[in-house]
Amino acid sequence: MHTDDFRRLFVGFVMVDTLVAMRWLDRKWHKVVEKELTELEEDEPFGEIIVHGGNDIDYDEARSDARYEGMTQVTTVVFLLNITKVGDHACFYASILVVVDIPEGITSIGFASFSDCSSLKEIKFPKS
Repeated sequence: MHTDDFRRLFVGFVMVDTLVAMRWLDRKWHKVVEKELTELEEDEPFGEIIVHGGNDIDYDEARSDARYEGMTQVTTVVFLLNITKVGDHACFYASILVVVDIPEGITSIGFASFSDCSSLKEIKFPKS
């Protein structure tokens, strides 16, 4: 398990695209990575969110100002291998997300996973 000091040190050496991917993997990493991304003050959307196993987001956290700010910049969803569920509120507020490709192996989509994704035009499911 990584210590908080290690996390703070590590994010200083990581490219922005990698930080963006890391921020949704673990709540402990999320806090450190969000701080680093905020300090970078990027004008472009961060781009992607990674959906992994056990990624249910509770109602209050899903509607937090910090999460809203980050999610309104998500343009891509990346699903890690070997997951079977898209968690509750996983992509909530991803308002500029247009297309989602659900990979094989997903057997359920949680409550409000794509709620308030106002630009979402297509969700592609694997062919049976």
